[in-house]
Amino acid sequence: MKICFVTDRKLCTDRDIFMVMSDAAAAGIDMIQVREKDLLGRALLEFATRTVQICKGSGCEVFVNGRFDVALAAGAAGVHCGHDSIPPEAVRKAVGNRLKIGISIHTLEEARKAHASGADLAIIGPVFRTPSKEGILEPLGIEKLKEAAALSKIPLYAIGGMNGDTVDSLAGCGIAGVAMISAVIRAGSIRELVEKIRKE
Repeated sequence: MKICFVTDRKLCTDRDIFMVMSDAAAAGIDMIQVREKDLLGRALLEFATRTVQICKGSGCEVFVNGRFDVALAAGAAGVHCGHDSIPPEAVRKAVGNRLKIGISIHTLEEARKAHASGADLAIIGPVFRTPSKEGILEPLGIEKLKEAAALSKIPLYAIGGMNGDTVDSLAGCGIAGVAMISAVIRAGSIRELVEKIRKE
């Protein structure tokens, strides 16, 4: 099972976000999605470029949330399109095959249509209840996650309440991996978290 770390530097109250990303890349995390929505232009480019440098040689791919121009300029592997981003179809037209494209999806219908949008992978959720989506989106649950994986023609990553204790319930769901935010930031040992998830 692959693991994606979605960044949120504001949650890093005890540790520097770049140190967290360095530890994550060294621990074998497969992907880091730079998701710092308050950073614009030059600041986002500097953040993304530093992230790419941190991950260089580790095998960890970097995706930039919402900004394919920044992804290209930083030398990132991909761009992630949220619901308020430029649509993946438009991004594909603009960048061709120079970037991988990820998208956020929340429903079975979106899972069915994900491949047609031109995306290479999708992050689906929330699967479980999570404070960041409380009152905004209802959790999908395990059964709908299984249905979504069966409908999707591209790899799905589950997000929302993912941690070392919940991922064992995802066995047999047909997903490619999980995406996590706070579980990585707050892990006493990111390497142990990664090992536990891969074992389960």
